[in-house]
Amino acid sequence: MDNEDIGIERELEKSYNELYKENSQVWEKLWDRSDVVIEGNNHDQLGIRFSIYHLLRCKEESEYRSSICAKGFAGEAYYGRYFWDSEIFMLPFYIYTNPNIAKNLLMYRYNTLEGAKENARSYNCKGARYPWQSATTGTEQCSLWEYADNEIHITADIVYGIWHYYKATDDIEFIKNYGAEIIVETARFWLDRVDVDKDGNYNLFNVMGPDEYTAFNCNNTFTNRLVKFNLETACYVIQLLNETDKIAYVKLCDKVKLDNKELSEFKEVAEKLILPDYERVQYIPQSENFDNYADVDIDNLWKDRKNPFGMYMTHEKLYRSKVLKQADSLSLAMLFKTDFTIEQIKNTYEHYEPITTHDSSLSPINHAIVAGWIGKEEHVNKFLQYSLSLDFDSNRNGAKDGIHIANCGCMYQFIIHTIAGIDNALINEGEIPMSTSFTMPKGWDKVSFKILWKNVSYFVTVDKNGTKITKGI
Repeated sequence: MDNEDIGIERELEKSYNELYKENSQVWEKLWDRSDVVIEGNNHDQLGIRFSIYHLLRCKEESEYRSSICAKGFAGEAYYGRYFWDSEIFMLPFYIYTNPNIAKNLLMYRYNTLEGAKENARSYNCKGARYPWQSATTGTEQCSLWEYADNEIHITADIVYGIWHYYKATDDIEFIKNYGAEIIVETARFWLDRVDVDKDGNYNLFNVMGPDEYTAFNCNNTFTNRLVKFNLETACYVIQLLNETDKIAYVKLCDKVKLDNKELSEFKEVAEKLILPDYERVQYIPQSENFDNYADVDIDNLWKDRKNPFGMYMTHEKLYRSKVLKQADSLSLAMLFKTDFTIEQIKNTYEHYEPITTHDSSLSPINHAIVAGWIGKEEHVNKFLQYSLSLDFDSNRNGAKDGIHIANCGCMYQFIIHTIAGIDNALINEGEIPMSTSFTMPKGWDKVSFKILWKNVSYFVTVDKNGTKITKGI
């Protein structure tokens, strides 16, 4: 009998009360580090704790072979596959409450790197191209070609998640042993995926950004900005290792067969990849071509708001119309807040929110986060309640196919980024970065929670007087 069998035998011998006590102790520790306490609004407190509970439930700390499926292992929709949700919407919760889980979520991506390389080869590209829908091997599982072929931003999203984890934890050993290899191999993919125009600029044609009702973008701003980040991060991590750990630097370059010529290509594409002139247009265009699409009378077409708007228009029509399934440019603002002025973010919100259907559960809480930054308190409350109701509202058939787990993860980001005004760890190198504003939704008197930052625990309280952060509690 091996050690695992002996351990199982011992557990089977325990009484119900013994097991219950052990279980309670585990949950007490989990809640102590993760709970968000809201005073003044019991309804919203229940909704936030519901989200946290499911985030705690669906990922065991030591498990590194899997990620978190789109329904949080609570339903069969999407067949248990993994999306960009893991790195963009759920990972931050674990980064700031239990970095070991965050690390193991990223280890799943490292363990499926060979599958990502196989994907890249199937598209006649070098490097690694992560699939839109991933499972055990990391090869593409999506059967819908427009998503599998075009929703390529996930490859750069994973790099964003890796760097977010590193900046919040200073876990340089993870970067040396795992993260840097992913970052370089994904950067290598973009060298083949871009197209150069007559002016020598690089473009990403025929892509789908976060908004899945616009399937064939030219230079989708979200995608291009994340790709630029991917390439720049590859250059930076190579420089970092070269300056701080020659052994790790040589080991990486030998393993991935990286030379100075390719590193120069990373820099060139990053510098010449098309991005809008935000200063000139004063908002974040979704893509080069979106505003040339057909106008849509959303209100007259959308006969029953209990059903998604997409039921009332064919996908062929959606793909050439000015209507959004979910936040796209606002998703970019959420990730790179300091790239833009508050006025540019406000203009973007007012430009796209009226034509956004929120047919995706990822969209409402993204809008609530940004609405708080630009002072739209009515929209904060509207979209917060929309998000809280996703798994509770029987009229929407809420959780019948599983929990909206990405919404749960983004709900936590709403707490730290909008309620407390704490920006994410990518924004600066030092102490917890704070914005100049905070937001309290309707009926909320006080909010308190713990947060881990650079391996130090802090206690955060927010009330009508602002945000207070106490170190070491």
